[in-house]
Amino acid sequence: MSNTKFKYHLKHEELGCDCPNMDNLESINNHVYRWLFSDLTHINNHLPPFLISPNRIDSEDDCKSKCDGFALSMFTDLVKAEKKYIKLVKRKPLLVEVFGNGIGKLKLIESDGMADKPSKSSSHFNFHEFENENNQFIFEYIKDIKIE
Repeated sequence: MSNTKFKYHLKHEELGCDCPNMDNLESINNHVYRWLFSDLTHINNHLPPFLISPNRIDSEDDCKSKCDGFALSMFTDLVKAEKKYIKLVKRKPLLVEVFGNGIGKLKLIESDGMADKPSKSSSHFNFHEFENENNQFIFEYIKDIKIE
């Protein structure tokens, strides 16, 4: 892995800090979940927050927050991912245009990148992709999320 570069290593270098902090990352080999658009070709399905327009990089002050803006948000638990989505979108309905309208599933393996530890309460984690030839994951769209 010493020769492996992160997909957004040039963006990380621009931050001028330890991004990502390797002490806080681990390999992952598991099925995970991500909020998606049902149109699996939608660009936002594959982009970290700071590369989605409009970006909000200037709203973050510390290195970890800025660094995490170049990571993909994922979840280890489908139910917790859905609950978090509903909570956020109920408060700010326009987020559907950024997050998508449902949840997809993906099998991550060690050569895909590295993750921080999932939150116990939400199962959310940030995933820092490695550069690779494919450069995009293939998600399986598994569920529409309806806001009542």
